[in-house]
Amino acid sequence: MKKFLYLICSLALTATACDPMDDVYDELDAVNTGSDLKMTLTLNADQYKVVTNKSYFLSEEDAAAKIPAILDNKFPHLDNGTLATITYNSVTTPFSNTFVSNEVTYTVTEEDYNALIAQGAIKYKNFDSPDDIVALLNYKYPNAADKQLVKLTFNWYSGSASPSTQEVTDHFFFVNGEWVDTYVVTNANYEAVDHTKYSFSSSDGANLDLYLDKFLRESVLGAKPGDVQYVSYAYYSSTSRTTTQRVTAMAFDGTSWTALKDSVTEEATLNFSKQKGIWVPDLSIRYTLVTDDYNWIAQQEGVADAAATASLARYRNFDVALWSTENIVKAMGALMKKYYPNAKVDQKFSITYVIYAGGTSSTSIKIKLNSAGKYELAD
Repeated sequence: MKKFLYLICSLALTATACDPMDDVYDELDAVNTGSDLKMTLTLNADQYKVVTNKSYFLSEEDAAAKIPAILDNKFPHLDNGTLATITYNSVTTPFSNTFVSNEVTYTVTEEDYNALIAQGAIKYKNFDSPDDIVALLNYKYPNAADKQLVKLTFNWYSGSASPSTQEVTDHFFFVNGEWVDTYVVTNANYEAVDHTKYSFSSSDGANLDLYLDKFLRESVLGAKPGDVQYVSYAYYSSTSRTTTQRVTAMAFDGTSWTALKDSVTEEATLNFSKQKGIWVPDLSIRYTLVTDDYNWIAQQEGVADAAATASLARYRNFDVALWSTENIVKAMGALMKKYYPNAKVDQKFSITYVIYAGGTSSTSIKIKLNSAGKYELAD
């Protein structure tokens, strides 16, 4: 989710012939508002080096564990009571080699559909949302190996298609602890780049990335900078003389798709307060909606109008054409009150959920409990 950060000031270390901290002291004095000092800091490359050789942190928890050492190293003079808002790079997609470790071909059976119906994961003997497919994959492969690829055939329901239920085959990749839907290179794609053997090989070299960029730009609509799409394609090895499936992660830079070489990040903020000489983080509680949550929210009065809740109940995603940010905050606030009835004022929640904007994707929103007992957007 895009974060807009409003910085009170930006601190930078400046080398001088006398005291290299003089400029920092001046800026800190400028924001001293009484008994407490309030400061903001956007981490730079030198500051990351105090604790890591990367210019990002893997998670909010990772940042919470490492940023105190940066603050102690750079600003040891700051007193108890100091409040600090730190802006850092947080990983949204951890990078790892995406070659397939295990390839499985599977067709969902009637027994599978019945088992999922019995669990309450689906209502009918078909799928109509990404959650349904993930439920099946977790059911069939509870101990999935990292980078496992499943070529899955299943019944897909779409009320806008004819016939409304169609048999579909798609590829799903287990990476970074979750199942992701891949873009599968089609025969038409191969033919468009003169690959009538319907595979790629080492002879394609750097052209492979250009081919994948071409396919995604022609097929993926509404991509935003930072989006990552996994691409599944056939690869022929002249050494083993076999054709296997490979997966490559492609990142969108706003114009084109390039093969992912490092983790994708976005700016995030974390608040700290210095207490008894120790920097204490203000951590958000993280939660990802499950199928039952969408159904529960759809039944709550006052969170949105009838069209929005009906859409949510049917498709188990938030249609951006029907759900405003204000309504989503109401919905998530109601859900957090259900799960965390004893939350304290200013407790933050970072909530991940599925939206529909011409296609489905995951996004997140951060809310906090205010002094009036209501939830509002948080920084």
